[in-house]
Amino acid sequence: MSELESIVSAVCSWLETLGIRAAAAYIPGAARRHREPIVTVGLKTGAAMTCGQADYLGIKTDETGASRELYAKRADLTLELDIWAPRTAESSAQTCADIFGTLAARIPALPGGIRVREISCGETRFDETAGMYFCPAAMSATVFLYAQAEEDGMFTDFYVKGVLKS
Repeated sequence: MSELESIVSAVCSWLETLGIRAAAAYIPGAARRHREPIVTVGLKTGAAMTCGQADYLGIKTDETGASRELYAKRADLTLELDIWAPRTAESSAQTCADIFGTLAARIPALPGGIRVREISCGETRFDETAGMYFCPAAMSATVFLYAQAEEDGMFTDFYVKGVLKS
């Protein structure tokens, strides 16, 4: 999983814990007609920075006494959190506003490795192609990722700090 995929996955998982259906924006059909509200998460802008010398932070010793090298990355990102709601008796443009209100109020519940600087939204409109109400929203954040080297010195994935690996 790439660093971006792990960030998008962490935000989608957080949305799901709030009871909000979520999907990565780059998945084909993520914004197609749905029967319930959904938030699509994708990258709008981003910049990555190194942490330490060549991302190296030091050595971490676990409870068994085994030592592993620890690496980290930092990314300043703006994520698109596009809110979609079907036009039904139970769902409307107000549903988009309600979902954004929940997002804004629950920012402190994000994983510790995602530090939000700003959350904003645009005007809600009806999207004829999708047949749903659409509210473009964005979240600017600094994201911290980490990786531990395996015994052979290689590592495969970076993980968002504060998110458990499954």
